[in-house]
Amino acid sequence: DLTGDWSSDVCSSDLERIYAVVADTETTGPDIGKDQVVESAFLSLPGTPTEFLKTPFEDMKMQHEYFGHTVPMTLGAQDTHHILPETLAGLPVMQYPPKVPPMNYIIGHNIDFDRDMLDLKGAGGICTLALSRRYFPELDCHRQGAVLYHLARITKRGESWARDLLRNAHSADADVLNCARILKYIIYLIDRDNKVKGQLFWGDIYQVSQESRIPKVMGFGKFKGQPICNVTPNWAEWYAGCTDPLPDPYVLIALKKEGLIPY
Repeated sequence: DLTGDWSSDVCSSDLERIYAVVADTETTGPDIGKDQVVESAFLSLPGTPTEFLKTPFEDMKMQHEYFGHTVPMTLGAQDTHHILPETLAGLPVMQYPPKVPPMNYIIGHNIDFDRDMLDLKGAGGICTLALSRRYFPELDCHRQGAVLYHLARITKRGESWARDLLRNAHSADADVLNCARILKYIIYLIDRDNKVKGQLFWGDIYQVSQESRIPKVMGFGKFKGQPICNVTPNWAEWYAGCTDPLPDPYVLIALKKEGLIPY
């Protein structure tokens, strides 16, 4: 539980009850339109990030469930979560809409995949992967486990702390707790830089997450590794017109901000 000395100066404040939930799914494969959820976990967070910094995980409600499936399990998925089909035999398939806690914001590492698998597009996505890339740009890897090892180093907890937490990685309930540990530290950093300490709301974290998704450097294509401003208008116009696959909406925002394509 990352509730160390960085949370000692926060206080409680709230205007209305907003529900934020850390979520994770394990699935039969990566195809959102075809594959099925076989495990889900949800950690319901306190009403504000300020309260979250002070609250131990054992005081937060966890919802964890396994599901049957009618779609074959891919080898890639099984290699990730190690769930055996016989373990799920006789369990009902997840029904839609799924039974989930109340949520205005859904939080996770690469949360768009989980949100789409759960068909919860009405909840605002707070992505700890995007936040990690923003607040720890020096890391050579931003996977959840790598970020947790980084936190172990900078908080002087020792890498064995992270190793022990990661022994059950890719089990949905373990993953939501590890994601929440990363989220706690990043919220501490956001609060530290905030002009008014201890007055953060989940909408603030969502806004920072959205800003963190907009790339400053191209991650693919002809201009990979170059600043967005180096992209030519012709390439930007071509990319904006792609249909298979559709353009990344956050890359489009970055191109618009540079005036390379019209708003």
